[in-house]
Amino acid sequence: MDREERLRRALRDHIDATGTSASAWCRRAGLSSDWLAAFLRNNSHDIGSTRLIALADAAGVSIDTLLNRDAYDRMSAIAAAAPVLEHRGVTATLGEIARETQIPIRDLIGQFENRDNLLVEAWLHLVRESAIPAMRAVNGECLTSRMDAYAGTVIGWMMPRLPFYIAFRAAITKGTHAQRESYRQVQQVIADAITDRVLRPSRELLPLDEETLRRTALVIYRELASVLVSCGLDEDEEFLVQDFLKSARAILSGKTLRP
Repeated sequence: MDREERLRRALRDHIDATGTSASAWCRRAGLSSDWLAAFLRNNSHDIGSTRLIALADAAGVSIDTLLNRDAYDRMSAIAAAAPVLEHRGVTATLGEIARETQIPIRDLIGQFENRDNLLVEAWLHLVRESAIPAMRAVNGECLTSRMDAYAGTVIGWMMPRLPFYIAFRAAITKGTHAQRESYRQVQQVIADAITDRVLRPSRELLPLDEETLRRTALVIYRELASVLVSCGLDEDEEFLVQDFLKSARAILSGKTLRP
């Protein structure tokens, strides 16, 4: 949702919550109601800070309250910022995130201090909520088909978010101990998903103990991450899948039964 549509929604929400009408609200604010009606119907893009201030004064609330921009909790801020970071990655500043989400920058600074902290938390949240469930749905008839499904799922999920991921990789190197520990835990959950959905069900693998399975899964995850970091934003997904599968076969060399 862009800034203009969020503004329309906030104004409509206020009208619905107070039971007033657009024309009555504008009369109290000393404004013509025509422009507000046109704006709410999406027939006009003409909205300015002076008019918003007048509407807020007439409603007896602050601009932040009128626009639903009172202090955001941490998770709400992460959820609102994630789409901006997905599309912008390294180019998104904290000020731009504040403008596009309509979260006051003081709230973002109060919660995260800087953009990199927000970026790290937003990426890890996105992986937990979206990427890992997708990995856990991977299936196949044999080791090759499972690995192919895993690669296709992860690469298909990652490519539209590659600028975000690259920005995350840069930010986590400067992250706090707690952030790096959260990242390590996420990596382990991913390795567990690879173990459970790709490696353990595969009869082609030699009998391996749990620790070896998990170490192998972690190497597979890191190899795919390396393939993604080294590729271009317009790289062909199928080429990346095949590139990764060659590496995966090398990683599993000596761990599979001979045909």
